[in-house]
Amino acid sequence: MIYSILLACSPGTIDSGSKENENTPPSYVSPKSFQLNIDGTSTYSLTFSEHDCSNNNNQVRSFWRGSNHVFVLIAEIMSDYDGVNTYTTENSTVRVKLQEEAGGSGSFYQATDDDISIDVQYVGVEGTSGLVSAPTLEGGSLILDPTEFYFGCNKVAE
Repeated sequence: MIYSILLACSPGTIDSGSKENENTPPSYVSPKSFQLNIDGTSTYSLTFSEHDCSNNNNQVRSFWRGSNHVFVLIAEIMSDYDGVNTYTTENSTVRVKLQEEAGGSGSFYQATDDDISIDVQYVGVEGTSGLVSAPTLEGGSLILDPTEFYFGCNKVAE
């Protein structure tokens, strides 16, 4: 079973009041359902509603699946995870993947060197959460909308 980091809800759905007071510390963001539109060499409009996440050792993985269980969306920090920080391909091993499962044709798309980042904004008793930025997959041949998603691991590994 694949586990990974990702994406929860569009940043626009979070209370913007927290942006008004920069002294307000970040807080845990619980994963929400979201729709992902993909355009380019392939076109999809996918809804992700089921989320799983793991946070252990030096890795964080967020894993999304739609109710139809055809596509999974994965975001992961595979090495060098050390809490609150912005992880990019320049300072860690980060990946964003879209994979078609049973009932599909086995399509697989990945961003490992595209302009992706995983910004871990909160680590605390509620869990770990942050923002994944993935504007494209497959070297820019697939454009994602929205380009940023919240993720959350609802408990911290011990």
